[in-house]
Amino acid sequence: MNKPTETRSPKVDSYKTPLSQYIPGDYTPGKTAAGWEPVTDCVLVLPDTPLRKTTGGLIVPDAVADRHAMAAESGILVAVGPDAFIWNSDRTRRLEGTERPAPGCGVVFNRYSGINWAGDDRQLYYILVDHSVKATRPL
Repeated sequence: MNKPTETRSPKVDSYKTPLSQYIPGDYTPGKTAAGWEPVTDCVLVLPDTPLRKTTGGLIVPDAVADRHAMAAESGILVAVGPDAFIWNSDRTRRLEGTERPAPGCGVVFNRYSGINWAGDDRQLYYILVDHSVKATRPL
């Protein structure tokens, strides 16, 4: 009798959005090389980077790739401020029964939100308010 094969989703090397193709950010759990820690209700996100060459073989010009990098809507949560994800959106009551996203999970956030900041490791990070994060996914 044949043994059923296990089906697992392979690690994603890149993915396509309506805007561009992206490579997930490179994050090592427990190690933040950004040199910055968010305060209050802010989070630090390492955005996914756009591909410079599409899977079809087209080379994306630098100016277009830079625009796509600024328009990234997903990334890796690197650090979480002490008050992030514990208040409702108007900050009038504490959330109960929800788990706070942990560093290392994938996030989807509002396009063009937050502040772009270069970390000590010379990578671009986003500093966002927690309610700019719209969805999370464990990695």
